Amino acid sequence: FMVVVGFDDLNVIVNSGLDKHRKIALKDFIKSWQKTDFWTLLIEKNLEAEDGSSQNISDSSGRRER
Repeated sequence: FMVVVGFDDLNVIVNSGLDKHRKIALKDFIKSWQKTDFWTLLIEKNLEAEDGSSQNISDSSGRRER
């Protein structure tokens, strides 16, 4: 897995299972990500939940779970 935690015009900063704050050239990151068909998992807090504990989870297939 890889989590993008920052970026600039030429690089992305990532955390993975092995590395923290690793800088990768944007072109290399895109090339590697493209091999996964740009698969993405986004987890975000559901701000509409009354108790604030619910989360929305979606992946690059467009599937959403609660």
